[in-house]
Parts: sequence; structure tokens; C-alpha cells
Amino acid sequence: MTPAFPARCIRKISFLPQGARRTQRESLVIVFSVFSVFSVRSVVFSMNFEATVLKQLTLMSRLIAMPPTELLTVFLMLVAAHSFTVGILLVIQPPVLMALMGFGVIEQPFFPCQGGVFHVIMAIAYVYGAFDVRKNRNMIIYAIIVKMAAVGFLFSYFYSIERLMVVFLSGVVDLGMGVIIWGLLVRITNDE
Repeated sequence: MTPAFPARCIRKISFLPQGARRTQRESLVIVFSVFSVFSVRSVVFSMNFEATVLKQLTLMSRLIAMPPTELLTVFLMLVAAHSFTVGILLVIQPPVLMALMGFGVIEQPFFPCQGGVFHVIMAIAYVYGAFDVRKNRNMIIYAIIVKMAAVGFLFSYFYSIERLMVVFLSGVVDLGMGVIIWGLLVRITNDE
């Protein structure tokens, strides 16, 4: 059975007339709906697979139709959720997950924990930048710089130190996030 929360949210979200602005609350509802609707649980345990896919496609079409400022707000919230999750996992360092990702036994947990705290701090910065993308443009530029620096570090580590697939995939994901943030910021700048 699909969770009731995303279904209610999707019914509440509708296309706005041209020129209307979506509130921050509605944008946050979209973010949480993306997580809920696209979760494996909602697809696997759905009694009506076609309806679940239709909800996903409807949500994606609404995301694509959003103005660039709102789309950047939603995307920065998703990036913040990703960074926060990675940060918490690096702080906790569950042995099973670390082994699954290809890391050995961590003898000295300080440096991975420090990286986790950095991820949590960056998640807060992404949320701050998302609240008003026009006013917080410098924070968004900083987010792009951080993502590109992470890409440089991750690819350098992968090619010169240790070829862990999780490191390479993290670099690809960070590159994708940085490019999307950059592209949306360019669209917003060109629209002004």
C-alpha cells in the first residue's frame, strides 16, 4: 500500500496560473512528496502500480514546469537532504553499511566523523541558500564551488589512491548536482 501522505500532498499541489508564486511551504511539500513517491517502498508495495507511476510522472511534470527559482529551491532542499543523510551516516559509521560500500574496518573514526560533520554543516548552508535563491546567490555560488571541489577530490582519490566504486559514483553524483545547480542559477540570472 502506498503511504497516504504523498497522495494527499500530490492532490493539493496543482499548476499555478502564470505569474503566481508557490509558497515555501508548498515547495517543501513537493520535496517531501518526491522522497515519498519515488521511494522503492511506494513502487514495490503499491496495490495499483499504474496509479503510482502516474503520480510519479505527474510530480515530475510539475517539477519541470516550475519556474527556475522554485526549481532551484526544491533541488537545493534535495541536495541538503542528501548531504545531511551522508553526514549522519559518516558520523554514525554503521559497520555493515561501511563494509557494503567497500570500506574496511575503521580503526580511527575521527576523520570520517569530521567529514560527516562537514556534510551536515553544508546541508544547513544548502537550506539557507534555498530559502531565497535571489537574495542568497553567493551561498548558491559557494554550493557550486563546494560540489566541484568535492568532484575534484573524489575523482583524484579514485584515480590515484584507491579505486572504490562508491568514491567514483559519489563524484559522478556530486558533479551532477553541481552542474544542475549551476545551470539553474544561470537560467535565473538570464531571466533577470
